[in-house]
Amino acid sequence: MMKKKSLIKCPKCHISAPCDPKKLKKKKVCTCPKCKKKFKDPTWGLTVTDAGAQWKNDEILNNVNFDITIGCSKAIKNDDYSLSLTNGAKLPIMGKSGTGKSTLMYIIAMLKRPLTGRVEWSLFDDSFGWNYEVKRNFSDFRKKHFSFAFQDNTLLPHLTVKENLVFHLSHLKKEKEKTELTENILNKVLLGNEKNDLAKILHKHPKELSGGQQQRIALAQALITDPTVLFADEPTGSLDLITRKQIMKLMDDWVLNKIYSDQKQRLLIWVTHHADDYQLMNVKYILYVSDNCKIQSVEWLENYYEMKRKRKE
Repeated sequence: MMKKKSLIKCPKCHISAPCDPKKLKKKKVCTCPKCKKKFKDPTWGLTVTDAGAQWKNDEILNNVNFDITIGCSKAIKNDDYSLSLTNGAKLPIMGKSGTGKSTLMYIIAMLKRPLTGRVEWSLFDDSFGWNYEVKRNFSDFRKKHFSFAFQDNTLLPHLTVKENLVFHLSHLKKEKEKTELTENILNKVLLGNEKNDLAKILHKHPKELSGGQQQRIALAQALITDPTVLFADEPTGSLDLITRKQIMKLMDDWVLNKIYSDQKQRLLIWVTHHADDYQLMNVKYILYVSDNCKIQSVEWLENYYEMKRKRKE
């Protein structure tokens, strides 16, 4: 039987290359079969090739191409379609209303099949490529690596806070482990004096919580499984500024290993219409959706906003 090899990405060529897990564990060195470059830190990421999509029979995405590589030594925009990011990566999807921001996120999150083209994820011990014709069941891959947060909280009204959180831990058999994880993640999303009422909040129903508490606990739902990639579709779209900053900080803490104190590599991809999200999250690059999808720097975005402001004057 052939030994299973991990598919990882060369930080120079951005192509997926097989690497023996034992070699990674012992020497932590792999060689790219194309450029022959040896690299110590395995990288992973996403490649979208010629993807297209429709919404209510109207084409909103066409010929989308970009490549995101995670785990590089520094963030580098190689061109309009290729981006290298360090660990703790954050990438906002921005653009005008109706250009297909959410649709694009659903495609790369495997919630919607692309009408044309291909999407490929390459992780350390797993990989998955799919298009409109792929019939393979991708739910296990998505469940293993991804999680989702939405604009409207996903708490079930008839369940308590604890039951809403435990609901996502069906893969665990020990009740003690479920309880510990639930209390730990809840403690991370509660603020100030709320932490003193943790035991009470666990047994409350969503309608007994404030809007901010509901949104933070809904985010805890998405984080409790500690995914590799968190997708968020306008998670702060309907929130006031104070609550929005709280939610953004929680997502930032998660991707920077402050929620779970470990060295796991994580990626946050979120759709936003807030012009200052890149400042709140301290990102250098965005994925901008218009007639075409391009990776842009925040400097480009600031110049774009300045041009729009001058046109209005």
